[in-house]
Amino acid sequence: MKKEIKVHVFLYMLFVVFIGCKKTAPLVDTHEEKASKLAENKGLALAPTPCGCWIALTNQANDLLEAYDPSVTDWNLENARKWTFEPTTGRGYSATEEIPLWNDPTDVKLRNTSAFAGTTQAIATCGGRLATIAAYPSGNKIWTMGFGDFEPQVSLHSAELLPNGNIALASSKRNWVRVYSSSQAPPNHGKFYEFPLGDAHAVLWDPTYQRLWVTGWLPLNSGNYWDPLNQVITALKVEGTAADPKLVEDVDFRAVLPGKYGHDIAPYYYDHDKLWITVNVDNADNNKGVYLFDKTTRTFTHAPGVADRNFVKGIGNQPSGEIVAIRPIDHVTGWTNNTVNFYSVTGSALYNRTRSSAAFYKSRIFNPDYQ
Repeated sequence: MKKEIKVHVFLYMLFVVFIGCKKTAPLVDTHEEKASKLAENKGLALAPTPCGCWIALTNQANDLLEAYDPSVTDWNLENARKWTFEPTTGRGYSATEEIPLWNDPTDVKLRNTSAFAGTTQAIATCGGRLATIAAYPSGNKIWTMGFGDFEPQVSLHSAELLPNGNIALASSKRNWVRVYSSSQAPPNHGKFYEFPLGDAHAVLWDPTYQRLWVTGWLPLNSGNYWDPLNQVITALKVEGTAADPKLVEDVDFRAVLPGKYGHDIAPYYYDHDKLWITVNVDNADNNKGVYLFDKTTRTFTHAPGVADRNFVKGIGNQPSGEIVAIRPIDHVTGWTNNTVNFYSVTGSALYNRTRSSAAFYKSRIFNPDYQ
């Protein structure tokens, strides 16, 4: 009997590692109480206990995707880093055609999926001139797409794995959002549909509204990119079939951003009517640019407290309500930082986590749920 119990405990620990999002004892705070009321009133599906998730980061110092445990106070210790990824031959990537295209990763999302045989979770990621889907936690290649070295550079900023196994990508320099037929077996895995979007920076699937949220520039008010009225968050309908996808804007969800140069979109866990969105500088030029976007009213509310800052590259919240963000040390000379900031649900500074050798670009709550 004792041996059987030990085996069960071991298997449970493996499960926790695989999902990258650790279950902890229930936390009692105003955010969770609000979340419970939202669930009761709106029928939202909540986890039975709050999730204390690892934090995934794109480390441009070593070209790795890395996941860290925020409960470990010193991220220079190796037990703080729980998972890493880069394309390697051992994971099925070509040493000549794929690996050389990978550098300076800019995004990673972990998703539950049933689209690929033998895989229950996968990551969608991009870096340099390579986009890829890989099984999690093994990192074994499922799908890749490489891009040519011509001007303008592709500058992939965001990736999202759709429920049907297709991937959405945002290119800021070639000014598009694409959906690829990555769910299909070769040679049919490279068909794509392109939606023109200037300076496209973010893609996020919304399971509640069945839309792909994006941010970028649409020439709505004038032909001038710098016109703030042209910079929007909007939602795309993914139509067609998995083998032949299409993208159509749903203008009912479009909203002009409250600031210039939209950057990140992230789920606001526990409220399916809201999203996090960051802009480099808001339209009042007061050096703040983190907002909560209400999908229904298409309105923006400043992030609480000192969590509202400009040039934030990655934003999100733990299901417990804790806010996690990263911004560059100095946006004039670079776009990375070795330190991630943590805030209370009311926006008070809680603590920081630092990896001395790192150059983190974007942070992600390593939660496999879309929202």
